[in-house]
This record gives sequence, structure tokens and C-alpha cells, in this order.
Amino acid sequence: MKKYRLGKTNLFVSEIGFGGIPISRVSHEKAIKTIRRAIDLGINFIDTANGYVDSEEKIGMAIKNVYKREDLIIATKSTRRTKKELLDHIHNSLKLLQTDYIDLFQIHQVSKDDDIIRVFKEDGAYDTVLEAQKNGKIRHIGITSHRLEAAIQLVKTNKFETIQFPGNFVECNSFEMLFPEAQKRDIGCIIMKPLGGGELNNARLCFRYLQQYPEYIPIPGISEIEEIEEIVNLYENKEPITQEDLDKIEIIKKEVGHNFCRRCAYCEPCPADVKIFAAMAIPRLMRNYGNKYSAEWFLEGIKSVDKCVRCGLCEQRCPYSLPIRDTIQKNKEFYNKTINK
Repeated sequence: MKKYRLGKTNLFVSEIGFGGIPISRVSHEKAIKTIRRAIDLGINFIDTANGYVDSEEKIGMAIKNVYKREDLIIATKSTRRTKKELLDHIHNSLKLLQTDYIDLFQIHQVSKDDDIIRVFKEDGAYDTVLEAQKNGKIRHIGITSHRLEAAIQLVKTNKFETIQFPGNFVECNSFEMLFPEAQKRDIGCIIMKPLGGGELNNARLCFRYLQQYPEYIPIPGISEIEEIEEIVNLYENKEPITQEDLDKIEIIKKEVGHNFCRRCAYCEPCPADVKIFAAMAIPRLMRNYGNKYSAEWFLEGIKSVDKCVRCGLCEQRCPYSLPIRDTIQKNKEFYNKTINK
């Protein structure tokens, strides 16, 4: 697998990375096998976070005493902003990953103006990671965001070595406005949500589109061996994007729109016990599986919509500012109309 220089970090990473959110939803045994299969296929860049449930623990178990640590590039991140909380997260990440250092530590989900201020205040997140870097706990410092304007502002500070931001053929503004600005400053570009958080289910089309930008590294979330094998195969057998592909992309873009759930689950938990993750997924699952989709968690999500008291906490948490309260009500109505046809 080809490797590309990740900006001023001078780290050479595989042209696709391993996104660590989904392995939190599978057993330790399955996660370990999937991680090792990805590495054996040539992937050396693994991205996770302290907040991804037990993802770091599973990665640590998968790589310890099996692979040479220096052959892997481990990235993790934290949403914590105070010095004490962030140092606790760095210490916990090192422990769970079973390593003495983190190759790339990212200050995570910096999307609002007041959040940017908090990151750069004295003894805030940025000062804290600088201190950890000086102490040898982390090697390089990155930033992640979900709002384009904030990401561009952060890149222009020249304080970070990498930027991680959503990028796919629906969320494509980053390819025109953000990543070129970062590249101009020799800041490494990492693409989260290359499949739209699962909304875009045509892997061939998604990665054929991304292969137009080979120096921007996508990190698809992986939980199954078959998933990573399919994606790696698409990179081992690259084909140029065609006009037919572009026409299909335009159809999908119109169908999906921009107000879709990326399945990050930052909106949860709901104090009223609404299963937001499932309720937001109703249209996508109905499109993919028809009106026979009946997984228990999915049906619980539909039933839980009536518990919503419209407090708005979920929308405050959502990095994409989605109208969650109205959307889950519309999704339930869509479900009822579809199954009653």
C-alpha cells in the first residue's frame, strides 16, 4: 500500500487509515481480528479517541507484542479542554493503548467560537498538549473540527500539524476551501466520515471520488474484516472516476441533502431516554432494507421518539447543528406511512 507524508509531521502514513469508532460496538475478539487484518493488509495509521468507549483498549490489545510499535502510527484525541482533564485523558490513552507515546494527539471537535477561545486560553488544551509533547508523551499535535469556518480559522493559526475534518462527495466544500489551505501550510489532512458516517453505502463510488485527492488520508470507520478488505481492494485496483460515476454522485447528493445524521452519537445520552441514534437512522435503514427492517434496537428507537420533551440538549451537542427534535418526529411519521402502505 502506498504511503504519503502527513504534512509537517514527516510521518509516512498508509493511503487509507483505520477509523476506530465502530470497533466499540463489537466484541474484543472480533475487534482484535479486524485490527490485525487491517495492519496485515498494509494499513499503518490507526485513529481512535478516549471517548470511543473501549476502542483504545481493543487497539492496545491488538497491537501489543504482535507488531513493532515503530511500524505503526497511532492517533487519538480528546474533547477535554481543562489541563487536569486533558492530562488525565492522555494518561488514560497511553495506558489503554499500552504504549509509551502517542504519535498524533488531536484536540477534538473544536467547532464553536467560544470553544476556540477555550482551547487557546492560558493552561488550556493547547498549552497542555504542548507540555505533553515536551515530556515525550505525544509526538505531534493535531486538531479536529466539524464546522468549516472554524476549521479554516484553526488551520490559519499555524499551531497544528494536522487537521481532521469530514470529507466525501456530499460534504465536499472541504476539498475546495479547507484542505488546500492546510496543504499550503504543510498541515497534514485527515478525512473523517468518508462514507458520510454510513449514510453513503456505495464504497466504490465514495473511494473512487476520494482517490482524486491522494494526499488527503481517509479514515473509514471499520468493524468488520470484510469492510476493510473491500476498501483495500478498491485502492489496490484503482480506476479513474468516470462521467457515469459523477452523474450517480449528483443523484445521491440531491437525495441525501446536507441535514443527515453522521452517526457520531455525540447527541447521546438523552435525559428522557430517547434512542436518538436509532431514531435518526430511520430513513437510511428503510432505504437500504425496505419496510421489513425490524432489528430490536431500531424498533426501540422508533417507540422512544414519543418520550422527547424537546429540551434541545441533543441539538446543543450535535457538531452539525442538525434539527434533531423535528427530524426524529418526521422520521417516525415516515416509518409509519411506509409500513402501512
